[in-house]
Amino acid sequence: MRNDVKTSPTKVAILDWQMSSLRSPVFDISYLVYSTGSGVELEKFDELLEFYYDSFSNFLKELGSNAEEIFPYSSLKEHWRKYALFGLLMAILCLPIILCDKEDVVAFEDLKEDQNFSEMITFNVKEKDLCYQRIKNIVSHYIKYTL
Repeated sequence: MRNDVKTSPTKVAILDWQMSSLRSPVFDISYLVYSTGSGVELEKFDELLEFYYDSFSNFLKELGSNAEEIFPYSSLKEHWRKYALFGLLMAILCLPIILCDKEDVVAFEDLKEDQNFSEMITFNVKEKDLCYQRIKNIVSHYIKYTL
């Protein structure tokens, strides 16, 4: 074995293929931004989108491609107007789950065969005001950046 070959892992990456498909990156970006961002992050949205695009461009450059030819920044912004609704709707569905306490979520292994599905997706969000404020922030942001 060569001395310069590492035998131990140096990085760990988690890949979630559950919702993967060939589509605009805005589906994933909008879901991430709206489900995790508070008003503070949404105020810096332009910076976040530019940072994403710079990283995307650099990655394509390393692969020997030109991002401005393949998918210019103007296309990313146009895709935001077209597809960010996905992230908005997913965030509205997921925020009660994200903001509830761990003990308030029904574990799948604890479900009974005759249990109503609505019981499984009903969450006790103790900080309802926070949840409503986050939803208000993302809806306002969506309106500002898509209409």
